[in-house]
Amino acid sequence: MIIERSLEDILIEEGYVTRQLLEELLQTRTRASESVGDLLVRHGALTEQQRSKCLALQTGIPYFDLRKDDVDVEL
Repeated sequence: MIIERSLEDILIEEGYVTRQLLEELLQTRTRASESVGDLLVRHGALTEQQRSKCLALQTGIPYFDLRKDDVDVEL
């Protein structure tokens, strides 16, 4: 897994957050170990699905929403 872009950059590029909002929320982080994705979800600035999509983009792993996408059971 090669990570070429930061999650923060992907979130901004995808239009989920602005750089200003991201910087404001990062200042509220009380634990240095809390991930950016967890922080944004906790504050309601990002949904779990949006975070998953961005993490998939970051890692190059395809994202499938099993609530919407059909899965070929023959696989």
